[in-house]
Amino acid sequence: MATRAIPIDALPARPVRSSRRFLAKAISWRIVGTLDTFILSVLLLTFLGPWLGIQEHSRGHTGTAGLIALTEVATKIALFYVHEWLWARLHWGLGSTKEQHRRSLMKAVAWRVFASLDTTILALIYTGNLKMAVSIGGAEVITKIFLYYLHERAWERITLGKAAR
Repeated sequence: MATRAIPIDALPARPVRSSRRFLAKAISWRIVGTLDTFILSVLLLTFLGPWLGIQEHSRGHTGTAGLIALTEVATKIALFYVHEWLWARLHWGLGSTKEQHRRSLMKAVAWRVFASLDTTILALIYTGNLKMAVSIGGAEVITKIFLYYLHERAWERITLGKAAR
């Protein structure tokens, strides 16, 4: 069986992205994500914590929330870079010159599942309470899918690391 070669100009053009772009996106997202984790953690520890029997540590609820959020800086930058690297190799949802909305949405959902598991594990480590950990990780699902989608759409407008057309 002979196979026919497809002329290169018959294939849709795919946006070329650089590692520098992946890193810049990872850092900008981590700033947004860390602030969200910190705020959610403080609120949940303060208002839900007493119902779950969580005593305020000497460092206070803001200290515990800070530990969760700051630890995420390290874990999530690495995880997000890998996430972007993998999606760059999956060409589904790419238009002729830019990423389509459905791709941005699917990336947001995939990332959130992966990242919420990381947050839940970190919250469990720092609070010692599975219900609180699941509450923090679960609350993030709601806020961060929305925030991530907005982040992806903003980055679609930024030319850093995109090949010139």
